Amino acid sequence: MVYCWYALIDEQTGDAPFEGLRDGIRFEAVCFAYGADEDDILKAVSFAIPAGKRTAIVGPSGAGKTTIVNLLLRLDEPSAGEILVDGQRLDTLRREDWLTRLAVAGQDVELMESTVRENIAVADSHASPASVSNAAKIAGLQPLIDELAEGMDHWIGNQGANFSGGQRQRLGLARALLRRPELLILDEATSALDAALEDAIQADLGRSRRGLTTVVITHRLTSVLHVDHLVVMKGGQVVEEGAPSVLLARGESHFSSMLAPFRAEHKSVASEHRDPIAFDKAAEAVTDGLGADGHGLP
Repeated sequence: MVYCWYALIDEQTGDAPFEGLRDGIRFEAVCFAYGADEDDILKAVSFAIPAGKRTAIVGPSGAGKTTIVNLLLRLDEPSAGEILVDGQRLDTLRREDWLTRLAVAGQDVELMESTVRENIAVADSHASPASVSNAAKIAGLQPLIDELAEGMDHWIGNQGANFSGGQRQRLGLARALLRRPELLILDEATSALDAALEDAIQADLGRSRRGLTTVVITHRLTSVLHVDHLVVMKGGQVVEEGAPSVLLARGESHFSSMLAPFRAEHKSVASEHRDPIAFDKAAEAVTDGLGADGHGLP
């Protein structure tokens, strides 16, 4: 049983400067509820987001993943516990310093009636054309741009109604990358992409932005197989965390159970990763079986 002990927490905007992430972020016994009479969404949650590493957070709908993102964005404040940034409470940092050093790419992306270039550059009006083009390439937009007669100057009308969900998500990712953040949050940011394109984008991101602290929120298991750190949530609690390979090696782990349908048939591939393409395809099939809302997770 997990209990949350609540104290009166004054809303703090903080005035301590934030100049960059060195060690990482730590949630310490964090609880959250929308009101004193409401059930806890997060129940004494503790886990780490190491600096310079890729951390994925997985779990079924209602596990608390979105609340974690809202707390990092300072859209909400913990009801109890604390969020530490390099050992310092997040709510003591200057809000503007913190928010200008992070970026979010989400599942739903709104487009302006403007050019492709300007739809990316809205994230940083002072960015050079080369920086905009580089962000587009890392986000996997170059094949689309090459197909457009006007390229980056292609006009997006009707709020991008003719753009697919995957194309919109890649534009959203390019916006986030253009900010060159200290912390990048990918909240179902590649859910509309196929596994091969997603893998290519992740590889380009790893090469070009080495050392970027990244938080991945996803239901797609192929997105988390090669991250540095994995946090598994259920019912507002962290049920386990660690490297995916370590969790997979535990026969009774929650993450291992998520992949059980695949591992039963392809045990040697899952344990040794000798054929990553086959592993990813099979794992993606497991994810598709769970559904977009994550039903079926242990």
